[in-house]
Amino acid sequence: MYPGLHDHVALVSLVDIIYNGFGVFRDQMNDLEYITATDPQILEAIGERLRSLRKARGLTQSEAAERAGLGRHTLYRAEHGDNPTLSTLVRLLRVYARLPALDSFIPVTEVSPMARLRKRRARSGEGGSEGANEEAGADDQQVEPPSGPAPGDG
Repeated sequence: MYPGLHDHVALVSLVDIIYNGFGVFRDQMNDLEYITATDPQILEAIGERLRSLRKARGLTQSEAAERAGLGRHTLYRAEHGDNPTLSTLVRLLRVYARLPALDSFIPVTEVSPMARLRKRRARSGEGGSEGANEEAGADDQQVEPPSGPAPGDG
């Protein structure tokens, strides 16, 4: 896999939400190009799509910035791919009525029952070294189900 591919995938998902979620056709980049695109190129694409959303709403930069509680220069920088903050993106998506699209960008994930059980055991000291791993940040890792036959299958 490519180094940093996970970050690119997240940015590509955000680009798709901002642009395609609004029903506008894709511009000059296709999926394959996004994988190899640099972060600045992807940020530029996000900016172009933010600009398209603003124009589709019939808003000037000043009007959109005021509605979003941003300075016009902040909006200008976002539309030119100058690494907008998440707060800026959220505010602009709210103004452009695209905020619900974030659900598909970062979906809610459920914790598996096995992961909850392991966490409970680790807290109570039953998990041996698992408790030490959890305290060191292992809680952020995906937990695999135990291998082997289920109880009563043997």
